[in-house]
Amino acid sequence: DNLYVPNAFSPTNLATSGNIMEIRMFKPKGLNLKDYHVMVFDKWGHLIWESTKLDCDVLPSGSCKGSPYEGWDGTYNGELMPQDVYMWKINATFKNGKVWEGTDMGKGSKTTMGTVTLIR
Repeated sequence: DNLYVPNAFSPTNLATSGNIMEIRMFKPKGLNLKDYHVMVFDKWGHLIWESTKLDCDVLPSGSCKGSPYEGWDGTYNGELMPQDVYMWKINATFKNGKVWEGTDMGKGSKTTMGTVTLIR
């Protein structure tokens, strides 16, 4: 029961090998999630993208893993957002009832908020 949040992505990356969507989209990875809400904000605090969708919401029950289903493609209202640092906030609960405490910021403390760099 864990959730990994990437710290950078590049929507216009021209990579042709590997898992291209992991490079081109901001999409947290996790397993056994029951509830999940991710929000992305610009530097002025405006909400520019959010999702609550898990794979169990759209896939047959035997094939779902309780993983985030959608990712942010670096746009807002169909317009490309500029290269910049964006804030994210995530609230999540696992199937066993445990609340996600956040990602480790490297100093022994965890947070449910952080930044992601959009690279153009």
